[in-house]
Amino acid sequence: MQGLTAATVDTETTPLPSGRVERRRGVVDGVREPGVAPAGQGLTRAELDRALLSTYARDRLAGSPAMAALILVAAGLASAWLPSASVVVWSLVALCSHALLGVVCFSFRKPDAVGSPFRGGLFSFAELLCGLGWVGLLVLLSAEHGPEAAVFQFAILLAVACAATALAAALPVAMIAATAPAALTLVALFAFREEPLLVALAWLSGATAIFFIWLSLRERRAIRDGILARAERARLYQELLATREQAEHALQRADKASLARSRFLATMNHELRTPLNAILGFSEVMKNEVLGPMQNGTYREYAGDIHASGGHLLSLINEILDLSRLETGRYELNEVPVALEAIVRACESMVAGEARSRDLRLVLEIEPDLPLVRADPAGLRRAVLNLLSNAVKFTPAGGTITLQAGWTAGGGQYVSVRDTGPGIPAGEVALVLSPFQQGESAMHMAKPGAGMGLPMVEALIRLHGGTFELRSTMGAGTVATLCLPRSRVLEAPSEDVPARENVILWRSAG
Repeated sequence: MQGLTAATVDTETTPLPSGRVERRRGVVDGVREPGVAPAGQGLTRAELDRALLSTYARDRLAGSPAMAALILVAAGLASAWLPSASVVVWSLVALCSHALLGVVCFSFRKPDAVGSPFRGGLFSFAELLCGLGWVGLLVLLSAEHGPEAAVFQFAILLAVACAATALAAALPVAMIAATAPAALTLVALFAFREEPLLVALAWLSGATAIFFIWLSLRERRAIRDGILARAERARLYQELLATREQAEHALQRADKASLARSRFLATMNHELRTPLNAILGFSEVMKNEVLGPMQNGTYREYAGDIHASGGHLLSLINEILDLSRLETGRYELNEVPVALEAIVRACESMVAGEARSRDLRLVLEIEPDLPLVRADPAGLRRAVLNLLSNAVKFTPAGGTITLQAGWTAGGGQYVSVRDTGPGIPAGEVALVLSPFQQGESAMHMAKPGAGMGLPMVEALIRLHGGTFELRSTMGAGTVATLCLPRSRVLEAPSEDVPARENVILWRSAG
């Protein structure tokens, strides 16, 4: 018993693994900085800024080969107007500036890298150096006054703006630093020329820069929303993992509690039945005066009371143990072919004496030629007997109890017990179907009972795959009906059977 108590206490006091749950949640939420308002779902402003900088650095590193190729292509095309030495020097300067930007972006990938705003300013400065490198090519080409060179200069601006928008959209300041120098240079070079083409290119250069800056801002919002959405998904995923851990732990606790209850029931089965059997045996010996007559008749009555009380207690313990086995799924049906009519008649004969003693009229109505059903005879007998016992217990003197058996509309078989008792209020139907619960009317009438009869009937019939129905009207009585499904009938009905004319006010979950 000490081991059992320890196991029971352990299942009740074991705390949830809150530390492990909080660690999982902390994977995404991180440590909140004091005074920093959240920027979105699950991220602070500082975390969001760092995520944007990481996106920028990743995109810039991924686009480094494309930018090197763009520089080489631009240098090759510019050689049509510029000397080779100038083109080579410009190419080296431009490649070095972009290499410096790549080094800065690569260093940001380190875990101890400094975040915003210092890193954002460093990125913008490196982008500005790259932009000034493109300005150098535009200035070199400005010595050529032909329309082809002007169009090529504008094409360089378009290429630079497109590349900066695609690779630096996560950091609009860096995108502006890369694009604005080239745009302002073309405006300054073309705006004061007399040729209409150059003036138009000057206006187009300014409009192009403004358009790509606006596009970069839109792209940044899209990137920001994507980061927040990924963070929210990650947070929800971690919460799901934490919830699953809690559910698994709760399941483990439930398994431990179930094991403890099983051990308790096994212990009680032995610890209670053994002394009860001794009490029943000795009291029966004394009541029947097996070892000799008792001089005092009162002692003989006391022995009879002890025997009756012990028998009642033993039946109560048996019901508790059976109900516990039903609730835990450890009750096994002993299914054999059985005649429902025989069970009904046997139960009727068992309560007939008590019904007569209470001045009750017992009516038996059984449809003829009911075939056998596949069921547990002991469980079925107990279910019918519980319904009959309840009807006898709560029906006042002079009342009538009707016991019916027959076909259901679906081809199964049913047993119905109708009484003329006080009835059950509608609000108490669910209460009387709960274990160890009784309605107010039963308490006021001081009827003995532990409140296990109807829950046991419901559990037994559900175990058979059937349904249990309870219909009651205050002042008109109660109708309790258990139905076995068609699949348990060993021989199908020969013809269609009409439905029972019962209005079901409550149906158990079968």
